[in-house]
Amino acid sequence: MNAIKKAGIEDFRFHDLRHTWASWHRQAGTSCDELKDLGGWKSRNMVDRYAKFATENLAFAASRIESTRESKVIPLSRFCHVENAVKKGESSKALK
Repeated sequence: MNAIKKAGIEDFRFHDLRHTWASWHRQAGTSCDELKDLGGWKSRNMVDRYAKFATENLAFAASRIESTRESKVIPLSRFCHVENAVKKGESSKALK
């Protein structure tokens, strides 16, 4: 009995491991262009189909724009006056 049957895995193909391999590469920091060449894909779209990030990486990416003293990101509260003016029917030109 082979390992796949012992593990109770059905409908397994060696190709299924390609998704895992590509995802591990992306999570280790391999760029999309490098992975495209390593995997033999012709487009970045195919790399995106195969390589997935774990959610921990998304939290890290989201933290890049958190507010800090040195942040160059405009706080969203700055735009509240525009939204309020639009609700009141004021012209956006008058706000500039």
